[in-house]
Amino acid sequence: MIAGIALAPVSASAATSRQGNDTSIDYSSSIRIYGGEADYHPVRVEYKMESSSSSRHLYNYNGASTSESTSTAHRPVKHRAIEILNNRPDAYGPWVGTAANR
Repeated sequence: MIAGIALAPVSASAATSRQGNDTSIDYSSSIRIYGGEADYHPVRVEYKMESSSSSRHLYNYNGASTSESTSTAHRPVKHRAIEILNNRPDAYGPWVGTAANR
């Protein structure tokens, strides 16, 4: 089952942000954060919706080869994968999505 999640096809219009092997993916009405590294660091996705300039976050504390997802009213306009690191700055993936450069 876990391998199925990791290898599930991503729609052609989905935007993917990677920080190492940690990945955030947007879908038409949801956002997912996947922890792809066996390094014991939790991960999160920071995302923004068109209706608000404030950031929203979804966390995954479950370890390598696991993901968390949440439904959204619409596709997020931008998001990025973030690895949460202890005693040093978090590691950020690039912003991606329809408003990545805004």
